[in-house]
Amino acid sequence: MIELFRNLIELLNEHYEGGDSYLQHLKDSTKIIGKGSYQLSIGHFIGGLKLTRKPEALSKSQDDLVKYAIQFLKTCFKQIPANHAAKYYGLLASYTRRLGKYEEALIYINQAIDSSTENNLIIEEALSWEEKYAIQSCMKNFNAAQESLKCAYLVFEKWGVISKLAKLRQQQSIIFIDKNQVYTEDKDNYFQLQGNPDISNLIKASNSIAGEIKLDQLLEKMFLILAETAGAQNIYLLVQEEAQLKMYSHKSDSETGKIIMRTAEEKELPLSIINYVRRSREVILINDISNESLFKKDPYFAKKEKASVLCLPLIKNRDLLGIVYMENEITQGAFTEERLGLIKLLSTQMAISLENALLYENMELKVKFRTEQLSIEKERTEERSAEISRQKEALEEVLKNLKSTQNQLIQSEKMASLGELTAGIAHEIQNPLNFVNNFSEVNNELIVEIKEELENGNIEEALLIAENIAENEQKINFHGKRADAIVKGMLLHSRMSNGQKEPTNLNILADEYFRLAFHGLKAKDKSFNSHLVNEFDSNIGLIDLNPQDMGRAILNLITNAFYTVTEKKEKSGKDYEPTVTVGTRLKSGSVELFVKDNGNGIPKEILDKIFQPFFTTKPTGQGTGLGLSLTYDIVKSQGGELRVESEEGIGSTFTIKIPI
Repeated sequence: MIELFRNLIELLNEHYEGGDSYLQHLKDSTKIIGKGSYQLSIGHFIGGLKLTRKPEALSKSQDDLVKYAIQFLKTCFKQIPANHAAKYYGLLASYTRRLGKYEEALIYINQAIDSSTENNLIIEEALSWEEKYAIQSCMKNFNAAQESLKCAYLVFEKWGVISKLAKLRQQQSIIFIDKNQVYTEDKDNYFQLQGNPDISNLIKASNSIAGEIKLDQLLEKMFLILAETAGAQNIYLLVQEEAQLKMYSHKSDSETGKIIMRTAEEKELPLSIINYVRRSREVILINDISNESLFKKDPYFAKKEKASVLCLPLIKNRDLLGIVYMENEITQGAFTEERLGLIKLLSTQMAISLENALLYENMELKVKFRTEQLSIEKERTEERSAEISRQKEALEEVLKNLKSTQNQLIQSEKMASLGELTAGIAHEIQNPLNFVNNFSEVNNELIVEIKEELENGNIEEALLIAENIAENEQKINFHGKRADAIVKGMLLHSRMSNGQKEPTNLNILADEYFRLAFHGLKAKDKSFNSHLVNEFDSNIGLIDLNPQDMGRAILNLITNAFYTVTEKKEKSGKDYEPTVTVGTRLKSGSVELFVKDNGNGIPKEILDKIFQPFFTTKPTGQGTGLGLSLTYDIVKSQGGELRVESEEGIGSTFTIKIPI
């Protein structure tokens, strides 16, 4: 903060040396505390102007520092435009002027002036008008330059920098006429860093309150600084908090000097002055209230014969944070222009510190309130936790029963699948057994005949009969193996799967279950019939899969297809021919097995639900809703994909895609 004030005063007094070292110091500080600090932002602005306003040419390192400062302010501007636009465009305009791009610089400086005026940034506004004067002078537009210089003068006057006003009056022989003030040309009254105790004390005071965030301690320091700097007897700080105007007061003749905090009352202060400053945000300085016509009728001054009054707003950006009211009932003209200038310089830091302290106090109140809430919430949470624990135990018991029921349903579904196979297996195994029995009986008769022929000496006839017996034995052997294969297939289906994959002929597996499912339903319902179509791709070789699990999946799909065509047959009559097609096809990187029917199809509104457990479209008692769910899980466990295409009234196609 001390370096900031020193460089600001040097800039105002046109002492431009040391700008590069100050910017380098700020650059190093930025690496430590990061961007976003107001002091860093205004510091880069001031340090940059100290370099761009130098009459001498800049070195390469100095030029790089200016570019760095512009980039830093650009980053700040993007984050908070209202706070940093004036600084960014002001420094950019000054640097562009040095490059000789006067028209471009004029555009930038106008943006800086607009932003500083809109956001009540008096330092940036004053320096920007001064820069605009320099730009217009370079453009030889002297009339416009003088108008800009007058504007700069008025803003510096509002700021209260007396030394700068004297310099501006000397510049370009411009005459400023002020009806209320008389300005001295004495250089001893300029703000100088060296040898001026007021400025040194101001820097110390600003640094003292800059790091204070506790409101009571901040107020003690602020009141002490104002009493010493302004020479006030009574000091009041009014802060707008929510719907009330809270007043903090300090009286210099108090025995303890303790700060008193209370809600402001009308009789406490001259409301005419307070309300005027609140609305206009201007400084009111009255040397003697008895000689003042605008505010002396205020009831507050009825019992005061004489008093000096100083009332000024504390503003950060465009927000009014508070109002300082000071008075001295002993000395007329107690608040001099020099003291006013010091207090104005200090008011910016006061506003920043006051805002921080109020935010901190508000945060502490919120933390206290939140702590109490958390304590209450903790008690409620413990009660809810106990209740949740009881509910959890009850739900775990329900879940246990549900899992047991689910396992029973899954087993029932498997047994139902096995039951449907049993009838088909019985029909399938009956055919080879009939052949075995028939050919065995024929062979018995032929053995009797061959004995008779041998007894009669008919060797040739006996040999012919022997050949017939051999042919019949081959047929018996063939149909015996056929029955054996059927029995083994039934055992494979009924036993638990070990989950291991093995090379399997998918065409044979699908055809086997296709016929078993058909004969099973045929045995249960003699009226059942369906046209069977095989479309197996002969190019498919052996595929690694689990035959037991995949067989169950294929059986479920085929059984569902037979069910839907039977259901449609009952409603459609003789003109409808039930047809179920089972086939395979070789794709790039995969094999597809499909089961297609010309049944009723699946409605669109339930198409995305058919693979959910326990969802079924069959009447109550005719299905568990687990068939397609189990099929889906089996296909997924084999690394495959199950999809369905259906058109209501036309039929459905279920496709199993297996990667190879």
